Amino acid sequence: MRKVVNGLLYDTKNADFVEDFWNGLGNSDFRNLSEELYKSKNGKWFLVGRGGPLTKYSETVGNMRSGSKNLIPLSDDEAYEWLEEYSDVETILKYFPNKVKDA
Repeated sequence: MRKVVNGLLYDTKNADFVEDFWNGLGNSDFRNLSEELYKSKNGKWFLVGRGGPLTKYSETVGNMRSGSKNLIPLSDDEAYEWLEEYSDVETILKYFPNKVKDA
C-alpha cells in the first residue's frame, strides 16, 4: 500500500515490516480487524489497518457503514504504545531499548 500524507510517501514495499495484529474474527464478521506496523527507511512509523464496519476503519458509504483499509502515520510514542499492546518483549526491546527499564 502506498499513501502520501503531509508530503511524505509511505510505502509498504519500501519499509520494514515490524509486527502485525489480527483480532481473530473472520472476514464476514463486521468486527474483523487487522493491523500491520511498519518502519520506513527514514525512520517513520506507520500502520496499515483493515477492518469491518464496526471497527475504527469503518467509513460511510451513502447512508451505510462499510469496512475499509487505511494507512496511518504514527509518532515514535504511538508506535511504542502499539507494540506494548500487541507485540512481544523482544520486538519492543529491538526498536525501543531505551524506553524499557527493569521493574
